[in-house]
Amino acid sequence: MSIEGPRPVRPDELPELGTLLNRTFRPDMTGDMADEFPVLLNAENAGNLIIIRDNERILSHAGMLLRQGMFEGVGLKLALVGSVATAEEARGRGYATTVMNALLDRAACLGTHLAWISGGRGLYTSRGAAAVGCFRQFTVPAGREEKDLDLRELREEDLPAMAALHRREPVRLFRTMDDLRATFRTRWIMNGPGHFWGIWRNDCLAAYLAVREPRGAGKPATLVEFAGDRSVAAASAPAVASRMNVQALLVDVASEDSSAHRAFGAVADSSEPAFTHGTMMMLRMADCMDALRPRIAECVGQEFAASLRFSESGVGPGVPEGRTDRLRIERGTEWVEVLERAEATRLLFGGEGSPDLPAHEGSAALLKALRPALPLPAPWYGLDYC
Repeated sequence: MSIEGPRPVRPDELPELGTLLNRTFRPDMTGDMADEFPVLLNAENAGNLIIIRDNERILSHAGMLLRQGMFEGVGLKLALVGSVATAEEARGRGYATTVMNALLDRAACLGTHLAWISGGRGLYTSRGAAAVGCFRQFTVPAGREEKDLDLRELREEDLPAMAALHRREPVRLFRTMDDLRATFRTRWIMNGPGHFWGIWRNDCLAAYLAVREPRGAGKPATLVEFAGDRSVAAASAPAVASRMNVQALLVDVASEDSSAHRAFGAVADSSEPAFTHGTMMMLRMADCMDALRPRIAECVGQEFAASLRFSESGVGPGVPEGRTDRLRIERGTEWVEVLERAEATRLLFGGEGSPDLPAHEGSAALLKALRPALPLPAPWYGLDYC
């Protein structure tokens, strides 16, 4: 028996890949991954779907979508990593490690700054992925509709207005109209069936809510993405819960979104801390920090930003030893090294309960000088989950 790979899947192998993914993630044989994730699992994206196979079948897979993200004016390239699966009979042979290494290497070679992984197991954290971001999850009970707001489910002709609201968000991933349309047609939202709600005020779309259905009887629904006027979105959340016949909506809000915190806090009956979904990993640490120079100049000063030098050392994220990689920051004779890839990722995005400074050697003062610029607000998957 010969083993092929790791290599990109061929378009003619996509049905076979779908079989592996369905057996792994849909063991009850309800639903189809190819139908639910058409933006990820298609021939145009085949180069980013890495497999290992033998003569008979695909044994293991890791896939990604490459996207541009915007973080309060900072543009970064992301690999959205998901659908990592190994056939049950082939587990324990290191195939998942091999396809993940190949995928991360490909992403890094393509100039990608970050890998955002839809999971948090050791396969990812051993390579430097970390839970990041500071969010708060609000529980909004079902309630009445607001009289001056027109709440109804979105139709396909409403997508341009919906996309316009999304483009105005300060933290977002760039999303083509083709991708939005494909996701809208599936009605599959963050790994579950869902609904797209629009709220009109004075005949204009003021906000939208993408809501995943409850995962079980008596469970709340989950608001996985919203955009537009925060007060309108929050005021309509109780009515959406009522329309969906659930007792409550769960709403995750970034700590930086103060207006959403106020608006959803006013209609919620409880809240608790939360992280962003999945884990994040810096791939090209020095390049990622270099992309922050305009933000550092804006927050700290032009001369300070121009004087910084960024470099990295270690073996890279594609092997478990990547956790020992270091990010080095220099300014003149002053230097500091952030000791692990996960620590560098938390420096970039922060996290609930993270220490004041990441584990480091050298000048703590240099890290503290970056505080006005860091952390960046972390993203939330929403409709971009894969």
